[in-house]
Amino acid sequence: MRKNTFLFFPIFFLLLSLGALQIPAAADTDTEHVPIQITLPDPLPAQLSADGKTLFNGLPLKAVIDDPTPQATLRRIPAPAGLTTDPEAATSTFSITYVPNGGTDPWTEACYTFPEEAKVAFNAAANIWANTLHSSVPIKIRACWGNLGSSLTLGYSGGGNLYRDFPGATRATTWYAVSLANALSGTDQDSPGEYNMHITYNSNFSWYYGTDGNPPVTQHDLMTVVLHEIAHGLNFSGSMNYAGGVGDWGYNYPPLYPNIYDVFVRDGSGKQLITYSNVSTALGSALVSNDLWFHGNQAMAANGSQRVKMYAPSSWSGGSSYSHLDYSTFNNTANQLMVYAVSKGESIHDPGVITRGLLSDLGWTASPYVVPPSSSSSPWVLFQAAINAASTSTPPPPSPPQWGAGSAVCCSTSSTLFSLTSSGITKRSYVANCSTTGTWEGWQVTTPGTKSFSYSLTSATCGNYGGSFSWPLVEGREYYFQIELEGSDLVVYVYEDSITSSTQTEAATSEIQSAAEIKASMNLVGTIPLDIPKGVFSASSCEVAE
Repeated sequence: MRKNTFLFFPIFFLLLSLGALQIPAAADTDTEHVPIQITLPDPLPAQLSADGKTLFNGLPLKAVIDDPTPQATLRRIPAPAGLTTDPEAATSTFSITYVPNGGTDPWTEACYTFPEEAKVAFNAAANIWANTLHSSVPIKIRACWGNLGSSLTLGYSGGGNLYRDFPGATRATTWYAVSLANALSGTDQDSPGEYNMHITYNSNFSWYYGTDGNPPVTQHDLMTVVLHEIAHGLNFSGSMNYAGGVGDWGYNYPPLYPNIYDVFVRDGSGKQLITYSNVSTALGSALVSNDLWFHGNQAMAANGSQRVKMYAPSSWSGGSSYSHLDYSTFNNTANQLMVYAVSKGESIHDPGVITRGLLSDLGWTASPYVVPPSSSSSPWVLFQAAINAASTSTPPPPSPPQWGAGSAVCCSTSSTLFSLTSSGITKRSYVANCSTTGTWEGWQVTTPGTKSFSYSLTSATCGNYGGSFSWPLVEGREYYFQIELEGSDLVVYVYEDSITSSTQTEAATSEIQSAAEIKASMNLVGTIPLDIPKGVFSASSCEVAE
């Protein structure tokens, strides 16, 4: 089988704080090193239908690789809080065909027996997407367990059909991946027996087939890679191509039409890529500028109202460039799933709010995750916070951005103090006595932007631990942080609400609100996993008194 060589670049970056969730969007130049060469199959020969509205085999091939520069802190991000796992409540259906031993994928790669344990992990990943996105048409996947002969490529996907100008399309003369076209139209655009995407996984790796998100540091988490590759089949990719200094888009079938993904990507100055002269060196320069951004409203809202940086290294990487989130910005954050590489020992079971927003901008309808109310009888609830300004003066005008967080945390009969601070931010707070649930009230004044917060937990029975995380503060919004222990991991749930003059006045005079009251009035906007060594905090020693 003939294969093309693509280049993937390891990127080193300074880990500014433990569990950092966001880094401000900026056109900073990534540090690049000697490229690592991998091979991928030649693209499938695309064919245009007689009416010009179907491009068979048009979905481009995209890969995910073993991270050549794994970080010291490995992310283990659980499935989204509030995600239902009830099959009857799913908002879409996935139909998965596992290629039997002796078959091949569309690129003629030999397929071997798909391990039963691997099927369990694949189905679990598909179930997360099935409960995240809406489609009345089953999403059909053909999965191959291949021997790719590579020590870098974990898997690749592509090969589905593209459609334009179908009933329900949100933009005329624009290509859509068939899975999205089906969801928008409510009918299956494909002929019987066709698949929305083809995905091949590399049997050469040591895979973790568990669904609990706890892979050892010697294995790759299959659920994570499946979630990633399915996203590409859901249209997380576009038509941009680069060769010999020249960039082009439109799949080489005149008249040239963009992919819906292409419509939202702009250069650093804000110019849409599809407004560049097609087949030009100017477009080629933009594609390798390390300065490409996704400008969809919902993706930007999920990114703290900032444009979303995309992966665009200075040497084009065919299976990776343009169709992934920027590595140095989003790796080691809660939106890590769609960077181009995955490390051993990591598990990312949450698509991330930015990926969900990006897919929504393309046309998908995403289900809201309903977070169940916390209960003091739950052994996992360590922390319930309340935001209030009763013990402080009203912030001076003009009304500054605010955020509040904190609590006394109770483990059995002894208290654990949770402390949260941030450099350069004025904080006024009051810590109540700890009983079965503790409260912290206060407000903080700052300028908008990503801020680093240091936290510490101190308890005689639960142990002591501290670290930091980051979160982008947006002017005119109030933030509420709830921390819970999930297994042996601490997870921060971030809620936000808009601030008005009336809510500020009310907050300055009202009684302390309960965590449930706060959560009922705010929106969950993200999660922050806080890595802690096993044994420092454990469920058995940190149960809330019932």
